Amino acid sequence: MKKYIAIIPVIFILLSCAENNDQKTETTIVSKLPPEMEVKENYIKIDSALLATDKDLVCGMRIKKRIVDTTTYKGKIYIFCGTGCKVAFLKELKAYLK
Repeated sequence: MKKYIAIIPVIFILLSCAENNDQKTETTIVSKLPPEMEVKENYIKIDSALLATDKDLVCGMRIKKRIVDTTTYKGKIYIFCGTGCKVAFLKELKAYLK
């Protein structure tokens, strides 16, 4: 009888661990592109040698082929994944350039 009493807590622990692992596998990560990036006709082709950086300074997204908007500052071209990031950049230009 004592053997069964000792085994019962072990079974509960194993079952609870198995349930926790199932919950972890159900978690999914969802990422969504800005609306402008979903339409390929919005992309701009620019020689990468002319760019100040290869990423959107506002959101940090690396951009190589999906340039949606640009602006220039002191002779350099800055690229953006969407118009919203460009607007934010222009509002706080010096903060993003640091």
